[in-house]
Amino acid sequence: MRRPSCASWNLLIGCWGCNYIDRAKKLAAAESENAPAEIQKLANERVAAKTARDWARADALRDQIDAAGWRVEDTKDGIKVIRK
Repeated sequence: MRRPSCASWNLLIGCWGCNYIDRAKKLAAAESENAPAEIQKLANERVAAKTARDWARADALRDQIDAAGWRVEDTKDGIKVIRK
């Protein structure tokens, strides 16, 4: 059996990694969509507070979301609301 070249191996591993990352992003998006309306509202208020540089308010909103059993992640594509 012929051993694959490094370039072929890296391409295979790279493609697998891309597929894994895509699936993880889709799962996180689905979890955000399943968050209750109240949690989504708090998360959107947190984004507005961060935009206004009201860090104390943003932290307080994050704490409220956390106390309700959810977690907010800031990403380059926006926020993700994930069940803890």
